[in-house]
Amino acid sequence: MTNKSSYKEFAASFRAATIQDLVETFNDAVGKTAWTDARAYRDQALIDEFRHRGIDISAIACDDSISFAERVKYNEKENKLETLK
Repeated sequence: MTNKSSYKEFAASFRAATIQDLVETFNDAVGKTAWTDARAYRDQALIDEFRHRGIDISAIACDDSISFAERVKYNEKENKLETLK
C-alpha cells in the first residue's frame, strides 16, 4: 500500500462519517504517543475532513500544527471544536 492510497482510504472513510464519529476518532488519539506512518495519514485525513466541512478547529490547530493533547467536543451552533477542560 502506498502512502497516497493509505491517505485516500482514511479520507474516504471520514467523508462517510458523522461529525460525532470524527470527534470520537480524534478523542481516541488524544494522549497516544506511539507514532506510525498509518497514524500520520489517518490524522491528516481527519483534520482535512474537519476543514473540508468548514468546522473551526482553532482550538486544536495553530498554523500547520495540530495538538492531540486534549479531548474535544463539537459545538454545532458555532460549527467548531472546543477542548474539554
